[in-house]
Amino acid sequence: MTDDEVVVLIDRCRAEGKAFDELKAVRKAAKSFTTAETATALRAVAAAPFPGATSFMDRAASLVTTLVVGNPVPELVSVLREIMSALNPPGRAAAIRVAGQIGTADAFELMVNSLEAFLPDGGVRIDFSGVLYWLRKPGHPEVLFPRLLNLHEFPEVRSEVDDVVAAYLRAGLLSARDVVAAPDFLRSMLERFHAGCSSLATQAREAERAGDLGWWRNADYQQQRYELITVIDVVGFVDDAKIQHELEALATIADPRVCLAAITGLLRHGHAVPDRAIDSLATDPETRADLYNLLDRLATTARFPQKHYTQSAFAESRMYGWLSHGGELGRPADAIETMAAVELADSPTNSRALYFVTRFRSDGIDANGEEWLVGVFGPCHPSDPPEKISGLAFKGVV
Repeated sequence: MTDDEVVVLIDRCRAEGKAFDELKAVRKAAKSFTTAETATALRAVAAAPFPGATSFMDRAASLVTTLVVGNPVPELVSVLREIMSALNPPGRAAAIRVAGQIGTADAFELMVNSLEAFLPDGGVRIDFSGVLYWLRKPGHPEVLFPRLLNLHEFPEVRSEVDDVVAAYLRAGLLSARDVVAAPDFLRSMLERFHAGCSSLATQAREAERAGDLGWWRNADYQQQRYELITVIDVVGFVDDAKIQHELEALATIADPRVCLAAITGLLRHGHAVPDRAIDSLATDPETRADLYNLLDRLATTARFPQKHYTQSAFAESRMYGWLSHGGELGRPADAIETMAAVELADSPTNSRALYFVTRFRSDGIDANGEEWLVGVFGPCHPSDPPEKISGLAFKGVV
């Protein structure tokens, strides 16, 4: 396409009415755009304001995302840097997000520079949801730290900074020493850790006193749960007697995810964890597979109970995790059972493959009047060890 044709295509997306159809046309065309055509299109997006909602569905944001995701090459970093200030706020947030997908040191630096420039500006409200997503794939720590830790003061990105720090700590690209060397960040994390532990203990006591024995599966607890687990994960890298004491208390909590995060911190520093805690987490489908992965990283898989070391048990755990995602149930299922393992020929190789059939129940969801729903996980190769199985998950009405 010529530059003029690219500009016309982008310009059509600004019009009211059939703008969604025009966005689809851009998505189709962008798949075959050269880098030069993508650069022209990005400059056209920044050249004039877009009407409509200022949300992640904003047209400018959709176009920036479509164009870069379709062609995430390093040459586009300079273009994103050039147009950043000219974009509307949702488009700017999208540009920061997709720079992370390019993944170079320059792209990561652009992300951090832009966040430092725009976050303090209270007059420009940017939807930063997901803005650090690509930074969870660790790389270039020398670019990000300690600058990223200083962004922790901004509520818009605090949770995502937590996620990024946890990912880099787990990957060994950031150390506990780096965290301790950032006193404001560490102080904030410890305050949230201690407050979260106290609040959770109270919440657990009240729920269990009221007879709500599965309180951690409640939908309104999931965001609090996710944020606390991330804080526990980060703080658990710091070997400190007070932290150890609170981790030991959390390791007895009924919520299996919180318990797993706590024993991860304890085991990381060589502290004792009773076998009953290991057995409980291996029994629970929500934590079974992740517990094995933890023990594998620590070269202590001998502690994993053999009765749960089966393809069926791990498939059930993978299925349970998938069901908990926001696009599915959005919370842990209330119950899950493996009903059968079906062996079929897996085309096109005609090799044998296993499909694990489960049934699950989740109170409060529309199941067309049915108490149980069916889930299928596979294909899994029969010779794979349990921790190596992979496949797709499906669900439907029994």
